[in-house]
Amino acid sequence: MRFLALTALLLGVAHAAAARPSVVVTFAPYASVVRDVAAPDADVIQLVPSGANPHAFEPKPGDVRAVAGAELVVLAGLGVDAWMDPLVKSSGTRARVLRIGERVPFTPISSHADERGVEHADGHADEGATDPHVWLDASIMARAATLLGEELAKADPARAAAY
Repeated sequence: MRFLALTALLLGVAHAAAARPSVVVTFAPYASVVRDVAAPDADVIQLVPSGANPHAFEPKPGDVRAVAGAELVVLAGLGVDAWMDPLVKSSGTRARVLRIGERVPFTPISSHADERGVEHADGHADEGATDPHVWLDASIMARAATLLGEELAKADPARAAAY
C-alpha cells in the first residue's frame, strides 16, 4: 500500500515538474519571438490568427480561458491590442502581464509632407507619438526578446536558465 502511495506521489511530482507554462501572446510577430525564446519549454498560444488585423480582433470565450490559465501574457501595447486589457481583467488571471511597448523604448513617429505639402504623421498617432509597429525593427525586437526571456524566467523559475 505504501509503495502505491509513494509511486503516485512521485508520479504527481514528476508530472508537476514536467508541466510547461502557458504563454498567451496577442499576435504573430510577438508569438514568433516568444516561441524562439521559450521553445521547447513553454506552450505558446497566439490569440490573433496570422494575417488577421490585431487592431480589430474580437476575442472569443476560449481566449478568456487561455488567459486565465496562463503564467505569462504578452501584449504589444501602445494601443495595438487594447482589446486585451478588459480580457485580462475579466479572466481573473494571476499571470504576469508584459506590455512590450511600456518596457522597451521605441522610435517616435516622424511626420512627412505629401505631394500637396500637407503634413501627416506616419502610423496611427500624431507627431512625437510612439510607433506601435515596432516588430518591424529588428534591433527593437532583439531587446524585446531579452525582456521576454527575463519575464519567462520570472514566470517559470524552474526553467529560468533555459530562457
